[in-house]
Parts: sequence; structure tokens; C-alpha cells
Amino acid sequence: MNSISKLLNLILLASIQFQLQGQEVPRDILIAQAVAAAPETFRDGAEVRAHKKDGGLWTVREGNNEMICIADIPGDERFASACYHVSLESFMQRGRELSEMGLKGMERQEHRWREVDEGKISMPNAAMVYNLLGEVKNFDSTTLHMEEGTRVHATYIPYATVESTGLSPEPNQGGPWIMFSGKPSAHIMFSFKGNSEKEQHK
Repeated sequence: MNSISKLLNLILLASIQFQLQGQEVPRDILIAQAVAAAPETFRDGAEVRAHKKDGGLWTVREGNNEMICIADIPGDERFASACYHVSLESFMQRGRELSEMGLKGMERQEHRWREVDEGKISMPNAAMVYNLLGEVKNFDSTTLHMEEGTRVHATYIPYATVESTGLSPEPNQGGPWIMFSGKPSAHIMFSFKGNSEKEQHK
């Protein structure tokens, strides 16, 4: 077999592996999409995962800090990437498992709450989740800038309540509010328009 044939075979093998992993987006783009949701401090060391065609996740890049980031699901014009602290992995992984089992919305939430209360799912005292939402066409993978995007952050504080925090349960664009007050996945929400927190102070 000559060198050209060997090269073609290697390319074919790589292509097959590429499809088996469900990756339809180049690796560097997946990494950019995923870490764009996180503050700059955590981006370089974050673990990066991407979606397989079968609905599971595969690891694009191993991490060396406490952040796990997940790239956008390809296939439509909407963009959504997310990062969360590793201490939330048990809760997040169980959510993915329940989704694959067909549980959605509040049914899925309530199932996880029961398992937290039963000690089957561990929860941290406090941990962050970062989300970046927008449209695929507006995301620049070089600068990690999302034109006309929305950032939604959440500080998970299990069982926190309106009374214990002084936070309103009503959504507040640009300001904090509490979601799932008194529940195992109670969290303080922050949402704002713009590419980064820095833009809010210009």
C-alpha cells in the first residue's frame, strides 16, 4: 500500500470515528461553544463534552479545574451551551438519565427531588451553573462573542427559600430571583442580555 492509500485510509477511519462519536462540528468549535458559557477564569481548564447522535455525551477535552461545559446541540438555529460546577454532576447526570427514560419537565424535577431527599443524589452546599443562549449564526467561535445573546446564571443553594434569602420568586431580568424555593434544587437566578458580565457595566 503506497503512502497516498495509507493517508486516504487514515482519513476514512477518522471520518468513521468522527460520525460514531456524533460530532458534526469540528473539535475546536465544540470547545469554543462550550466554554463560552463560563467566566473567562474557568475556560482554559474546563472539561468539555458534546452531544452524541444517540442522545448521550462524549468527552471532547479533559479538564483540570472544577468546571464541566457542554457544547450546543447541533441541528437547528438555536444555540445553548452550559457550564456547571463538578459538585452538581450527580444531579445533572441523573437528569440526563431520566430524560432518556422519557421523563420531562416537572415530572423529572420531582423524581430527582425525591432521590435527593432519599440520599441517592448528592448535592453541594452551593454551586454555580452558567448558560449562554442565542442563535448559532450570531456566535463567533474565535472571539466567543454571542451577538444579541442572553446569559442565564444560577447559584444552586439546596432548600433555600424566599424567606431565608429575601429573594422574590418572580423572574427579574437583570436582577436575582429564586426558583424552586424550598426544594432540593432551589437556586438563585440571574439573567441578562449581552455577551458578558463586563458589558453590563459599560
